[in-house]
Amino acid sequence: MQHDSVKSEVPSRASGGIHSAADRGTGAESAEGSTGSPDAPMILRLWRTRIVLARESEYQRFANERSLPMFRSQSGFLGLYFSGSGEERVVVTVWTSGSAAEALEVSPTYLSTVAAIQEQGFLRPPQSVEVLEIQGTTFPT
Repeated sequence: MQHDSVKSEVPSRASGGIHSAADRGTGAESAEGSTGSPDAPMILRLWRTRIVLARESEYQRFANERSLPMFRSQSGFLGLYFSGSGEERVVVTVWTSGSAAEALEVSPTYLSTVAAIQEQGFLRPPQSVEVLEIQGTTFPT
């Protein structure tokens, strides 16, 4: 499945940490599991937003208490980075396949989390989503 950069106006979450599927204690699904195939590339999904800086701690609490458990419950989720600087926030999630990342968009728990974060009033426009194939990785050992 070929995924070029795709942008849409779909909110998500967060700010400030690194979490992986191993954090949830169940282990990550492999690309050979039910949500991917050995030939399917892993996917990065980037959600961008701005926040009201005076409410940064509320945003962080929502990210950790609501968004993180929601992501961990999704099939094909491998991990995430909550990141930010000033009012800018980016949540980078890693997925076993394009189909796993696409399934997030229609997940009832995701849709409920999106509605809840929008109701909080600490997000500022614009929000956007970008989906990219992972083409290679290197981490120091």
